[in-house]
Amino acid sequence: MIAHGIKNREIFSNLEKHFATREQFVTLNTQHVADGITEPMAKITFRSALIYEKALRSFSKSRPPLIASSAFTRILQSDHSDLPPAQFTPMRDGQDLGFRHYAANSEKALVLLHGSACFGDHFHPLAKELSHAHIAQVYTLNLRGHGFTPGERGHSVQHPGQIIEDVEDFLRYLKRQNPRVEITLGGHSAGGGVVLAIARTLARTLTRSPAENLVAKYIFIAPFLGMGSSTVRPYFGGWITKLHALKIRSLVALNLLGLTRWNHSTVIEFGIEACAPDPRYIGSWSLNTALAFGPGPWVMNQILLAKPTLLIAGDADEVFFSHLYKEAFTQIASNVDQPNLGPIGHFDVLVDSAAINAIANWMR
Repeated sequence: MIAHGIKNREIFSNLEKHFATREQFVTLNTQHVADGITEPMAKITFRSALIYEKALRSFSKSRPPLIASSAFTRILQSDHSDLPPAQFTPMRDGQDLGFRHYAANSEKALVLLHGSACFGDHFHPLAKELSHAHIAQVYTLNLRGHGFTPGERGHSVQHPGQIIEDVEDFLRYLKRQNPRVEITLGGHSAGGGVVLAIARTLARTLTRSPAENLVAKYIFIAPFLGMGSSTVRPYFGGWITKLHALKIRSLVALNLLGLTRWNHSTVIEFGIEACAPDPRYIGSWSLNTALAFGPGPWVMNQILLAKPTLLIAGDADEVFFSHLYKEAFTQIASNVDQPNLGPIGHFDVLVDSAAINAIANWMR
């Protein structure tokens, strides 16, 4: 590989010394435009590269064992015999996005984004409950390269801003179907990171952009808050089994030079052995996919979200340090509800009755 011999730590160290203040850095990953959520291409900047490098050292400092198969026991036992039919709608590049629609007699809609290496059907128990009670229509998305959405599994993202673009396209699709619909955007794990990226960008646009009115509320379910956040366990608690750190550093260095052609390379491998025999889980991610599934690196002093926000997390989360969410969300939103759910795991939270009831009550 071209940059294999580059001493990346020295590069990042020299950059950090050269750029002495925050103001001298280029603006961070995701940027907004007047009438949309993202620019066509979200780029790695010197500033974000430095934050990623520090976070990567912390993330990989200790390697836990493979996440226990017991973390998936309850979700693998979920009954999926009554799933609604798969549907598709095209994104701006012509790629179809797969989703399921849980109908309800309601003007409210909940759009749900799955986590890393996962798929939209994880939300079936929650979606079915909200739909049957006519609390909200629910749309469970299979993000690019996941679930039954077409494309190379884990490697279909063409640039780091593409997942956000896809979600924006889907939200606009719903608004075209019913301009009066009140949309709540929710996400689990890395999907929660995508929700945070979108929410922060919409908060920056304020009323200058029609996109600001796309979403009325936010739900974060055991969310990924960005590399460098104190809430992130090393290797996601063993969900990640192999992190190609040298390749990541090399690719980031190349991205800083404007070279992105190798961003499809595998940089993360997941411990899907723990959730066997379900073939819907994804074994690996490219750099583009890894960058697209999240809010960018953790940065303090961002604009606080003013819209109603719900945080759902159990005390027994295997992937994140859930006891640190409360402090972290003081940097995220000004109006957060966080019910106490007790000792529920990272994946159990998607099927646990206490978590589902908390979301249903908040959505009413």
